Amino acid sequence: MTTESSGQKRRAVHMLLVFLGLCILACIMVALGLKGIGVPCVFYKLTGLLCPGCGNTRAVLSVVKGDIGAAFSYNALFIPEILYLLWVYVYCSYNYIKGKGFAYNKTPCPFIDYILLALFLLWGIIRNLI
Repeated sequence: MTTESSGQKRRAVHMLLVFLGLCILACIMVALGLKGIGVPCVFYKLTGLLCPGCGNTRAVLSVVKGDIGAAFSYNALFIPEILYLLWVYVYCSYNYIKGKGFAYNKTPCPFIDYILLALFLLWGIIRNLI
């Protein structure tokens, strides 16, 4: 076994452990949310305005309960946000395992990143006007 091959396996195990840790954290957050213990939005507490991510906790709880419509009503961008974050994690993990670092600075589609960022910011404005 080459040194590079063992390094890739070690980095793959690191990323698997990070993923499992994130899954455990998500399960804990869902369990707390189902008991009525949520994470308050600091942006909302300081400004009184909804941030683009407000409602994500309630959306996750709705998805867990099987109510996709309610999840959409809590935050219309919930599904694209989750898919995008998953994509970033997979992309960065792949680069890390290949020894290129964990940075997300050389994206394959920067145009999509900019579109999603603009959409996210626009949603943050629109949801406070409606």
